[in-house]
Amino acid sequence: MLTITNSQFIDSETFEAKFLVDIADYETLEKKVLEDYIKNVEVAGFRKGKAPRGKALLKADPLQIQEMVYNQCLQSNYAKAIELATEAMNKDGERAILNVNLVQKADAVGLDNKGFFYSMMFNLTPNIDLSYISKLNVAKVHVENLPGYITFEEFRKNQEGFYLNAFGEYEETETTVNANSRVICDLIETNLGTKDVNPTTDNTVQLGIKYYPDVFESNIVGLKVGENKLFEFDTKGKDGQKISLKIDITVKKVLNNTTKTVAELIEKSDNIKNSFPTIEDFITAIQGDYDKDKANNEHKFQTRAILDAVVKNASKIEIDEEIVTKEVERISEQLTSNEEDPVEAFNNLGFLFSSRATTKTLKQEIENYIRGEFTLEKILFAVYLTQVAEKITSEEIESNYNAVKENPAQYQFPVGSTGEDLRNQIFDRIMRNKSQNWVTSKVTIK
Repeated sequence: MLTITNSQFIDSETFEAKFLVDIADYETLEKKVLEDYIKNVEVAGFRKGKAPRGKALLKADPLQIQEMVYNQCLQSNYAKAIELATEAMNKDGERAILNVNLVQKADAVGLDNKGFFYSMMFNLTPNIDLSYISKLNVAKVHVENLPGYITFEEFRKNQEGFYLNAFGEYEETETTVNANSRVICDLIETNLGTKDVNPTTDNTVQLGIKYYPDVFESNIVGLKVGENKLFEFDTKGKDGQKISLKIDITVKKVLNNTTKTVAELIEKSDNIKNSFPTIEDFITAIQGDYDKDKANNEHKFQTRAILDAVVKNASKIEIDEEIVTKEVERISEQLTSNEEDPVEAFNNLGFLFSSRATTKTLKQEIENYIRGEFTLEKILFAVYLTQVAEKITSEEIESNYNAVKENPAQYQFPVGSTGEDLRNQIFDRIMRNKSQNWVTSKVTIK
């Protein structure tokens, strides 16, 4: 017979129970283990399983036999242990078991005159009341009030400038580089960290299309044909980490755009005309792009507002303070190492659960962000376990893994992610998206 001799919640998500298999059941299992051992042991001079009991037992290692009996006790009583633990922990409300681990301490497993005793640790679904989510009212986000909003006329002007700079006809009308010039140059780029050198001859640099860092373009503007310039600047590499570059540039030609309007560009360029036969087609296309960007921004910031409300209105959720401290230190160090101004970098990232930081409040705002993220993580996990109907399948994870494994960074996964680590990250992302969809469907937008 299996009984629980003691049980307790270690924390809100961990339950420990101590079990006892009574001595009669233990001895019954012990006899069965010995009989199975005798049937399979090989003794010199006898066929397998045919040696006398006494001779067979002489070959038995007492510790090995004991371990085999222990394992039999655990396996045969596993389902009953889950049942008893579920009954014990749910006296104060429904909880579900995520996984179970045997406590490995020396005094947690053993045998005494009462029977075989052992302890098991049960990791539980977060004990979070989600009923408040459907009662939340969140103000509707209007794109006109969002930071960085531009009107369609401004967007159209930017797009026209891009197409004119990228596809217009260029001629040598001046000898001085301006903000929209196409520069033919010899360029030597040196990574000051790795010391890698990348020289190019007759390199084409198109300014004014936001392809190069602003600091790079500003150093070139004003140079004349034949002039050479050395300069250094910091930027971000493909992995998002800061890199320091030294540039050695010699201007050989300066070409300037002689195409003044998009209508003129359409007439002169077959490539553009194939995409936009008329100026009206061009305007219709960029109107579609503008509307799509506008809708995406509204959705993005509306979701942010909903998640912010979900976290702020949640009942108190336990968070590991040690992890919070470590994460605050990690992000603070990362911001300092990657950017000249960590405050500006933090504000540009636009973290949820934080306000615009100043030098004095930066550390506090980082902590607000960390606490908000950990709280949201627990809420979304509880939503996934208890509310999301379509659970993630192994086929879904494998399909996503095959799509991103060659270049995880391209899909915003950490550089170097691979194998089970990458699969776990994929699971977390899909889980979060499914849970966020459930949350946003329950909140009222006013």
